[in-house]
Amino acid sequence: MDIFSRKIVAWELSNTLETVHVINAIRKALYKTSGVIPRIIHTDRGVQYTSDAYIRETSGMQRSYSGKGNPWDNACIESFHALIKREWLNRLRIKNFNHAYKLIFEYIDTYYNTRRIHSHCDYKSPEQYERDYYRLKESLFDIAVWFAIIAIKKFQKNCPKSWQSTNLVPRKDRAQNSLGVAYTGFHDCNSNGCAPQCLWNFPEPCVCHRRNLPTRHSAPEISLILGFTPIDIR
Repeated sequence: MDIFSRKIVAWELSNTLETVHVINAIRKALYKTSGVIPRIIHTDRGVQYTSDAYIRETSGMQRSYSGKGNPWDNACIESFHALIKREWLNRLRIKNFNHAYKLIFEYIDTYYNTRRIHSHCDYKSPEQYERDYYRLKESLFDIAVWFAIIAIKKFQKNCPKSWQSTNLVPRKDRAQNSLGVAYTGFHDCNSNGCAPQCLWNFPEPCVCHRRNLPTRHSAPEISLILGFTPIDIR
């Protein structure tokens, strides 16, 4: 679960509680988010999440664990477990493993992530909440870009001629700021490197110094919560 939007990024159904299934779920999540590593990954204190294999798989992430005897730290994923059972699985007679897999797929991928509204998401679905977030960020950034253009033009008029660059032109470079939001940058480099008036003052380096830019991912700061829940197959 992505704690930002309550979206189920990836899931795995298994007959056992082996660590390999947890690792498969993590790898699926990384694949779906274009390899973006979450800032924090939270779990309970199950043996799967304290194993050597899990530690190696999450070596680039900040691991977080629920306190001893404190299930409230994992409340978000436990709430989801209650929802999928109450709203879907407990209403049906599950015949076998494959039937269970199809039912879970139907609930998560065709209803919960795409259609079910959440109070946390301003009564929108998780996917709609994420789309609206990025749309708002991009519109605000467009306004900031125009103010930056005006500021650069005023600076050029008043700065020494030796500082002025002859090739200050907009260029649609795709980059990311510290929140991971894709934006359009402006190139202000001459043949000798970045001109002194390169005013791109974001936490990240100037656009002209970026190489191999990452792609936009599904949430600004991905914090994953993992959890297991048993289901009855009769």
